[in-house]
Amino acid sequence: MPRNITIVSILCLTLILGAGCGKKDVVSPDGNVNTDVLASLNAEEAAKAIVFKKGSSLVIQQTAVPFEGNVYFDESKKSERYVEVESFNPTGQTQLNWQSEHFVETDASKAAREEFETGEREDGAEPPEKEYDRVVTSGKLTSVKLEKPHELSLPVNWKAEEDNTRSSAIWVSRDAFKELSGTRSSTIYLDAVEAANIATLGSADLQRAVSSLRESVRGVANRTDVDSMNVEGDVVNWPIIVNDEAIKVQAVKARNWFGEIVVLNNPNNPLILKFEFNPNVEGIEAGSEEMNIIRGLLGYEVTEIRL
Repeated sequence: MPRNITIVSILCLTLILGAGCGKKDVVSPDGNVNTDVLASLNAEEAAKAIVFKKGSSLVIQQTAVPFEGNVYFDESKKSERYVEVESFNPTGQTQLNWQSEHFVETDASKAAREEFETGEREDGAEPPEKEYDRVVTSGKLTSVKLEKPHELSLPVNWKAEEDNTRSSAIWVSRDAFKELSGTRSSTIYLDAVEAANIATLGSADLQRAVSSLRESVRGVANRTDVDSMNVEGDVVNWPIIVNDEAIKVQAVKARNWFGEIVVLNNPNNPLILKFEFNPNVEGIEAGSEEMNIIRGLLGYEVTEIRL
């Protein structure tokens, strides 16, 4: 056997025993993602393979949204925010375009349900189904910084116009991720109280709840865990849909006094897949309608990604 054929055979055998001879890359030479290959990866590999470029997008779900001075809350009808990446630079500036779609129950639907509850009705009668109007808003984040900042900008804060934010938006910065991975702790500012205050200006009841939240924050100001995010346990496998394929990616969970974040375990794309706002606020029942609405306003989850 010729010597060059022997060398090729040995090399191919080595690849078969290791990475696999002829194994396809997740990203093809034309920049497109091979979803079949992505789905075959383990959770750690899949997390590292999720890298955004111009045209990538994601879907954010929330249960409450502010609009024209009101807050719309319906756990059965979650709002969706579609975010498209205009540019992505893990060590520089990232730009995003977004469009939020939510559904508001019509006045006629509310009146029909109220009449059903208060008026006479036959035994076994079913309440009328809710009817909704579709409401769409949009905007742009032009100066998202992914390298240094320790300040987030929650989706509830995004303005329906061009927003020159200088935060890391819904990513933890590379600096913060390095700290979470190393010392397992990093200071991350959520600006949750101000976000809740602005979002609820049209509701006296919610404003009272925000005031209680503000007082609770003042009461724990000397605690180290108010703004310090601390990693909880080991990495977890987190379910998400990528390019219409249900997969699991490796993620890191971290918590402070305000709540918990779930971060994609990828130093080049430490996207916050979920934020659960769940502080212990004195004077407000944890399961009250007011707290459920505030949790719905500030919390969110990334449910889909398209690369």
